[in-house]
Amino acid sequence: MENKNNKALSRAELELTQKIQTHFPSGVFTDEEIGMVSNRPKEQITEMVKEMLEGALANKPKKILEILRDREILIPELKERFMVAENFNIKNKSVRIKIVEGLDAFSPVIYPRRGYLMSSYRLEKTSLSRGIEEKLKTLGLTYETDLAAIFNLMKRQPNGEFGYLIERVNLFFVRGIDGVPHPVQLSVDSGGWVILAYKFLGEIPWSWNAGTFVFATAA
Repeated sequence: MENKNNKALSRAELELTQKIQTHFPSGVFTDEEIGMVSNRPKEQITEMVKEMLEGALANKPKKILEILRDREILIPELKERFMVAENFNIKNKSVRIKIVEGLDAFSPVIYPRRGYLMSSYRLEKTSLSRGIEEKLKTLGLTYETDLAAIFNLMKRQPNGEFGYLIERVNLFFVRGIDGVPHPVQLSVDSGGWVILAYKFLGEIPWSWNAGTFVFATAA
C-alpha cells in the first residue's frame, strides 16, 4: 500500500512540474532561486515555490489581448433577410431577451451574406476602445461583425446557458447607419440576454474591463 501511494504522489508531482514548465518556461526562475529549494523539507519547498510563482506572475507583462485559438466558431451563411426588430425583441420565444437598447442605430435589415469564421479574445487588462481596435488590426483581424451573427450565437444559448458566449461581458462592433462602427455589449442577467448598443460617441465607455471578451473576424 505504501509503494502504491508513493507512486501516485510521484505522478501528481510530475504533472505539477509539467504545468509549471508550460506556464513558466526556462529562465523565469533564476539559478539562485532554484538552488534555494534544494534539500529543504517538503513544507518549506511548498511555501518557497508558491512565493516564487507569485513573484513570476507579478512580473510577467500582460498583453492587451489573449488569443484564444480554441474559441473560433463558424457563423453560418445568411440565406434570407434578417429583420432586426423582429428578432431582437423581448417577445421573441426562441431566445430569452430581457433588455435591448440602441439597435435603431443600425440598419433594420441585414441582407444575405456568406458565412465567416469568428474568434473571441479576452482582454488581459483594462483597455481603451481604440487600443482594442488597433491591436486587432495588427493581428490581421477586423473587429466588425453584424447583428445577425450576434443573434445566431445567442440562439445557441437561448436562456443564457454556459457556452461560447460568456455571462459578462461580450463585446462586438457593428457598423451603424451613420457609417461608424458602434460597440454592442451583450451579457446575461437572471437567465436572459441584455443587449446594449452605444449610439453616440459620448455614450461609449472610455475603457473596457479586464475579462471582457472581444469578438472579431478575419480581415
